[in-house]
Amino acid sequence: MTKQEQGADSTMSKLVGALIEELAHEVPDDPRLEIVRADLLAASNAYESGKKKDVALRFYLAVRNLLQEVERLQASKLKETSAPATDTGHHHFEGNSTAHLS
Repeated sequence: MTKQEQGADSTMSKLVGALIEELAHEVPDDPRLEIVRADLLAASNAYESGKKKDVALRFYLAVRNLLQEVERLQASKLKETSAPATDTGHHHFEGNSTAHLS
């Protein structure tokens, strides 16, 4: 590998490491997700130092997907809780409503 290739590889590693670190800062402030943030920061450092790059990159992609799903679910839940109630308490029964009343 030439010096130019090594320099390009190092630059790319730093960029991807920074991307992983940026994702760590996008993790919602939730105590249950603190370990995810810590793992992302560790993956960022591992990627930049050249250790287990494939694992760090797969972890990044998995967490990115997970965070997108969390955002989608939170938005869906917010819509459900903010939607006006459509049930007015009136129930409509189909069929013969006087059957079997005795």
